[in-house]
Amino acid sequence: MMEEVFASRSSDRGSTPLASIFRTKGVIPISNMTYKKLAIAILNETKVPMTAMEIWDYSKKTKIDTTKFQGKTPWYTIGAHIYTDLQSKGDKSDFKKIAGRPIKFGLNALSYNDSQSNNAITAIIDKNKTTRKEKELHGPLASFAFSQFSAYTKTISHGKSKKGSKGENEWLHPDMVGVYTPRYDWEDKVLVLNGLVGDTSLKIFSFEIKLNLDFTNLRQHFFQAVSNSYWANESYLVAEIVDDSRDFKEELKRLSALYGIGIIRIDVDDPQESEIVFNATYKSQLDWETINKLCELNPDYKGFINAITIILEDKNKNLSREAIEIEFDKIELD
Repeated sequence: MMEEVFASRSSDRGSTPLASIFRTKGVIPISNMTYKKLAIAILNETKVPMTAMEIWDYSKKTKIDTTKFQGKTPWYTIGAHIYTDLQSKGDKSDFKKIAGRPIKFGLNALSYNDSQSNNAITAIIDKNKTTRKEKELHGPLASFAFSQFSAYTKTISHGKSKKGSKGENEWLHPDMVGVYTPRYDWEDKVLVLNGLVGDTSLKIFSFEIKLNLDFTNLRQHFFQAVSNSYWANESYLVAEIVDDSRDFKEELKRLSALYGIGIIRIDVDDPQESEIVFNATYKSQLDWETINKLCELNPDYKGFINAITIILEDKNKNLSREAIEIEFDKIELD
């Protein structure tokens, strides 16, 4: 159990900074727990190098009361404390960086071999990865998209798409699409003027949903989003867990800037606590050829386009918001 980290582990190595975080009976003093002490305790428990995100995820599987750690992204704070300790203390730091992609952290008091760095950590990562299914992220994303973009979303079922030859329709359409229109937000005269200048101020979104993003799946997931989202005004790759290591974030930032794909970390338990890690690049032109092809291939997508058409044709605003919302995914807001 995480609350009972035996002092014998420390005594085997002689004097060590870890001794300061244990009571005489070897129990972690939860009330005095800090981000740094949490990181030390987890790394001492697992005996393998870990990223700040992995340290945080592992801690939630223990009996440590992590609710005392405030903030939207406690793993960032853990990483910041580790880096600060490394920079201020150098070789005397409690921590050390383990080479690799992404960079992982270990304890100076411990030695690591390749097997521990590469294989043992796999079991811990697998243990801590979410057991959710991707469809469980759809509802929270619908709520977040509405609050963040004022967009209505619709889930696109891949199983309903027409079947082609092997690989023909692979990576063709995203998991969810969304639309924003100011029709129910702007004054009538502004809408009229907007239409006269040939602009509907319509914005269409594309969302590719994955459970987690890290170096093991980044290329596949990212370029899947690129492939099936380029037709939209704004495209996002969405995940519940996003590796927070410095190397990974830099690579993610580079790809996002290069291809214009935004990144969203979705909080399933509290969608309003979700965050846009990187904003998507807005594209003014929609790819109508691809939109037409998607309508031919998938009835959900065709229904999405039909709903947008109904909204735009409702020039006198005869349709209520409720009548419009029934065409899209259910939005649950507190």
